[in-house]
Amino acid sequence: MIRACPFGEVGVSADAAWSYVTDTSMLDSWWDARFVSAAPAGRMTVGQHLEARANGLRITLDVVEVNPTARTVRLFVHLPLGMTNDVTVAISTGGRAPALAGLLREAFEVWLPDDLDRWFQAADEARREWKRDQVPMEGRRPKLLETLNRLYEQH
Repeated sequence: MIRACPFGEVGVSADAAWSYVTDTSMLDSWWDARFVSAAPAGRMTVGQHLEARANGLRITLDVVEVNPTARTVRLFVHLPLGMTNDVTVAISTGGRAPALAGLLREAFEVWLPDDLDRWFQAADEARREWKRDQVPMEGRRPKLLETLNRLYEQH
């Protein structure tokens, strides 16, 4: 059973699902866009450039990581109007406890806020300030937590 969050579950092997998801010729069958091209053509590979259309808009995707062992693909997505997105979250127990991995993924989904884009905006702004002010890496996480907490104090 493969959980294809947030869409549901499918009763296929992990190998079959992996083969299906990484086959660029099958993209039209599992996403709400029309696949246009892959350069180079073929299965998803690091450095590959994909193009799609959705509601008349051009979407390009760069394949950043392909990890068959963890069954994860990381895509950097370029949306219209200069919007980009690069998020990859994978939870696995390496086959040791698939049910536990599923429960952890579901808990993580519930925990993530609906306004995650605000977190990214705040983090982007904070990072620019940290780089300008040369804030050391070890000081950044506590500062980011303070910044995120302030987002909710304002409401």
